[in-house]
Amino acid sequence: MEHSLASMHSHHNTYHVVLSYVIATMSAYVSIDLARRVMYSSRTAKYVWLIAGAGTLGIGIWSMHFIAMLAFQFPVPIYYDTELVIVSVLIAIVGCFLGFTIISRNIKSSSRFILSGIVMGLSIAAMHYVGMAAVKPVIITYDRLLVVVSIIIAISASWVAIGLGFRSSNTAQGMPFGLKAVFSLIMAVAIAGRHYTGMAATQFSDLGHPAVPASDMDTSLLAWIVAGLTVLVFTLFFFSLIFDRVWKRKEILQKTLLDSIADGIVITDQSGRILHVNPAFLQLAGGHLKHPHLQQYHPGLVPDAELPSVFAGRIKFHGIRSEAEAGHRRSIASISLAFPRPDGTHSY
Repeated sequence: MEHSLASMHSHHNTYHVVLSYVIATMSAYVSIDLARRVMYSSRTAKYVWLIAGAGTLGIGIWSMHFIAMLAFQFPVPIYYDTELVIVSVLIAIVGCFLGFTIISRNIKSSSRFILSGIVMGLSIAAMHYVGMAAVKPVIITYDRLLVVVSIIIAISASWVAIGLGFRSSNTAQGMPFGLKAVFSLIMAVAIAGRHYTGMAATQFSDLGHPAVPASDMDTSLLAWIVAGLTVLVFTLFFFSLIFDRVWKRKEILQKTLLDSIADGIVITDQSGRILHVNPAFLQLAGGHLKHPHLQQYHPGLVPDAELPSVFAGRIKFHGIRSEAEAGHRRSIASISLAFPRPDGTHSY
């Protein structure tokens, strides 16, 4: 005889619910941080950071999902289908990787931003419902409206993650720790909201107490697996903090060295915004620093740019005319500028 679990006294373990939110926050923080590495890395390193970011966020969301599932106190014994559990975590990781890859090709493209969020959101939703299908031995039915709402939340959360990770950090240093922490907390609310909306859409029916197949996992084994992955997420989180400090020290050293060089140097980000000019350049440029060609340039001028990047090629200013000869696959290049003097001659 089947019994609806909704009519029984099922509830959530408060400690597990809190832990699931903490994991979601940590994974959100690390993914935002790693996304910045993708933006300012060479072609080879970029894929390493893509895999790291996708793996962290995917595993983090998956861990959050199953910790939250363990928080749900079923009134009957359950176990999990091993193959479906593995498939669910792979879906989360691959979906995050595809989403990050799509947007990393052109962070300014609105169409890529929309597509990456949809791909990533659908994969997160798929991870959830494949994970739910792994719960045995129960029959699961869904409220279609709430399922749609949970998918919309997943896509929206993905847009938030991608926007924060790839669009809000215009420098290699990225956003301050406090702001990044606040955004991570907000993003975690969206991730958790997606999960619990999906749970609200779910109705379980008991099929009795059949024996657990040898190839499947009981909740205690799954708890150990999730705990291990949780430790991994926390480890990545703390390594990310350490990397931040090392990166900032490196930038301070770099700035000090650049400021001591006699040649004029301009450092820009991938979008062409000026990040730093050394004193020698300021002295050379004088009042020409605000020239439009120094504020932005054609995106193709520096292909595959990384920080620190300098305007590639040769630019000459003669009134409103300029000439640029772009180098290929160069992130650091010398620049020759010709600035007009009052007497009509030019300083170089």
